[in-house]
Amino acid sequence: MKRATIIVSSVAALILIVAVIILGNHFFVKPYVVNQDEKIALSVENDERTSGFFGFTASLPWNSGEMNIRVNSCELYDDLNDISDISDEDKKYIENTHFFNETDKKMFGELDFMLVDITIENISADIGKDDMLMNFFRPYPDDVFYGDSDGFENYISESVYFDNHKPFVELEKMNYKNYFSASNTDLKQGESYQFKLGFFIDEKTAESNIILKIGTSNHNKYGIMLDLKENTNDYE
Repeated sequence: MKRATIIVSSVAALILIVAVIILGNHFFVKPYVVNQDEKIALSVENDERTSGFFGFTASLPWNSGEMNIRVNSCELYDDLNDISDISDEDKKYIENTHFFNETDKKMFGELDFMLVDITIENISADIGKDDMLMNFFRPYPDDVFYGDSDGFENYISESVYFDNHKPFVELEKMNYKNYFSASNTDLKQGESYQFKLGFFIDEKTAESNIILKIGTSNHNKYGIMLDLKENTNDYE
């Protein structure tokens, strides 16, 4: 009788453990991060399917289907003026739209400029009728990305530069609201689109591990671990 009770208790305990694991995987979504030299395949359908009980999606900015995303390079510059590939007009726009006052400077010190080269490959995605905005990338220190730190001691701006932006004359008429837009006709299924995004980052944070978050929601679900290359010369 005691043996039977022990067996029943063991089976019940095993069932409970399995149930906890299943529920844990269902309720809590673990972030998926790849290294810079790897492609990350993302689809709207899988994002929704793996959203868990609380609906944690990355809110990918296309209607349906799959995209492959790869970071080709990530270079760090001491000074924005060191980058010859960025025009003087673009540099002026960056300086005028990036707000970093003396109080910020006392808190975070001098800023570097991080230039990330990205390729998006359309595998089976339907982008829709509207132009797709390319500012759905945001870098975070890894401890902030995983929720182990609040990030108050780190400074990384939102994207302040997009190399394939529309002409400034056209943007000025639209109050610059479509600065980061790329025409959906430029990225048909089976084709790729390469571009660069720029971010300001404080020098201390630049020494830590940085993950480039992908998605428009507040949930850090997908990311690419960046391999920063310090470069004080012109970008090539």
